[in-house]
Amino acid sequence: MLSTFHRRRDFMQRGDHRVAKFMVCWDGPYKILRAWPKSSLYELDLPGHSNAFSKFHTSLLKPHVSNDDSLYPSRACAEPEPVFDPETGEDQHFVEQILDRCRRGRGWQYLVRWKDFGPEHDLWLPGSRVDNLEALNVYLRDLGLHDKIL
Repeated sequence: MLSTFHRRRDFMQRGDHRVAKFMVCWDGPYKILRAWPKSSLYELDLPGHSNAFSKFHTSLLKPHVSNDDSLYPSRACAEPEPVFDPETGEDQHFVEQILDRCRRGRGWQYLVRWKDFGPEHDLWLPGSRVDNLEALNVYLRDLGLHDKIL
């Protein structure tokens, strides 16, 4: 696992108002390509980061410990499958709830939590993509803004 201490900007979304202490602390796991024990350096395979420097000191690394599903069956991390919609002919995921909103240009963006997904999959969507959802009506009603803003 690789520390994200010096790469926090990579994990922030535009308009993200979280402070650094709430950001992801570790990223990975990554495959080790080479090791230099005398200088405590490791070269990692960083797919999708072609311009990134791939050598890191051991102070920025920690071993990855995978979940043992036989010991902890309730911690199994299975990604939910999308549901096929016969009307559109496409696979779809469903919105569980809307968590937050922010102004973007002349419109609004909404932070969406997908049904059966964890907080790591939350996504900011433009208002045009969520305006017909029941979750938006519930969110605006809870804020007391249902009749004022769409």
